[in-house]
Amino acid sequence: MNLKMTNKKRRRLHGFILLEVILAAGIFAMAGIGFAVALNDMAKVFNRSRIEAEVRLELETRLNLLRLTPLTINKLADKPDLRGVIYETEVSALEMTNDEKFILTNLYKVTISAKWKEGAEEQLEKAELYVYQP
Repeated sequence: MNLKMTNKKRRRLHGFILLEVILAAGIFAMAGIGFAVALNDMAKVFNRSRIEAEVRLELETRLNLLRLTPLTINKLADKPDLRGVIYETEVSALEMTNDEKFILTNLYKVTISAKWKEGAEEQLEKAELYVYQP
């Protein structure tokens, strides 16, 4: 009879070990899924910040190039680039006066905006500069 009791105890012990293994595997799987989700979110944030940095650099470059060329009042939109970013350039005349109410001429407001989509969201980045060209 003692032998039968020990066999029953062994079966129960094996059942508890199996339950512990299943529970440990479930916890490990949940931790792995959480890590994968966090890694995916980090990659999305990195990609978004890289695109925004490239757009800002392109806006700065375009402003510097426009400052060096003779300006004419106009509004232009470029075709989308490889990332789908559309750059719009607008040059308008500034009507400013000094303290003596004298109208200042040859002043321009240069505005460049970049539009693109990230998923379903429309993104917009804008840069503007006042330029004097005698």
